Amino acid sequence: MKTLLQGIKKYGFWILLLIGIAIYVYTQWPHQIAIHDIVVYDKTHQVTVPLKLEGDSSTIVHFYAHWCGPCMKELPELIAQKKWLNKSGCRLILITDDPLAIQLQFEQRFKVPIYGTPSLKSLNVFSIPMTYFYDRQGSIISREEGMCAWDNAFIEQQLKKMNHE
Repeated sequence: MKTLLQGIKKYGFWILLLIGIAIYVYTQWPHQIAIHDIVVYDKTHQVTVPLKLEGDSSTIVHFYAHWCGPCMKELPELIAQKKWLNKSGCRLILITDDPLAIQLQFEQRFKVPIYGTPSLKSLNVFSIPMTYFYDRQGSIISREEGMCAWDNAFIEQQLKKMNHE
């Protein structure tokens, strides 16, 4: 036990440094998802299809899961902004890998379409909630990892970026 404590004391700095570097590298890792790389489940035809841009609108893609506490806390706030987003020319897309029955429950509860995907990990979504903001051409403007404050100031700031203002 004494030698273990001496080893930790001697190498503790290096262990902490390596952990810090690993965390930094993970947060800087290019977890960018192009909009055409997102595959969702078409419930009507029961096949997976790539997500497509619709018309001339910017797009917010929000990844979540029903078992995620932070996701469930922010989801009502985000959905409450949907009408305002639509008026601003922005499309909101909610994507989850929850079972179909849970997706349908959430669609009925929140009155919004919810898209399923076979796996969030296959889309390089390793932590949720995760939100991507795309401009009208489908280019990534920003990515928010974790909960967002879905108030008007935050959304206006993101819309300005997405509209290149």
